[in-house]
Amino acid sequence: MYLLDVNFDDDVAHVSAPVLKVTSDVVEIALSDAETLLAGGKALSAVDRAHTSFHGYLKAVCQDANIPFGSDPSITDLFKLIRSSHPSLTAAIPGMKDVDQILRPMATIVNSMNPLRNNGSVAHPNEHLLEQPEAMLVINAVRTLLHYLNSRLSVTPR
Repeated sequence: MYLLDVNFDDDVAHVSAPVLKVTSDVVEIALSDAETLLAGGKALSAVDRAHTSFHGYLKAVCQDANIPFGSDPSITDLFKLIRSSHPSLTAAIPGMKDVDQILRPMATIVNSMNPLRNNGSVAHPNEHLLEQPEAMLVINAVRTLLHYLNSRLSVTPR
């Protein structure tokens, strides 16, 4: 028999929030709210704010790059539009084919954010809630994508 000593009281490290080059009021408010909630040890409550900040960021990026989208686009649709239409992601950049091999499965992560937020966070009166490690996984995934997109989309393609 193996015994595993796990301390669930330890904080799960989090990826820092980026300073975005393309943003909006709702994105900045949601990022600030998430930061405040995380500082108070409330990762579960920050899941909704992380989702909102990412959704708002994707909308702002589409607007900034003149990428048209329909009314009330989903986070998944916006991520797909940016991946397929933004000049900084469609340019012939060394290694971009391999990077796209990373971004494609990350679209599945983006798609999973909706049910996790809607059914596992305090965005709605849910019975079964995410635990701290899973809440931080969602937040860290969002922030990792924000960091990447923020840096890649601000580079003018050659």
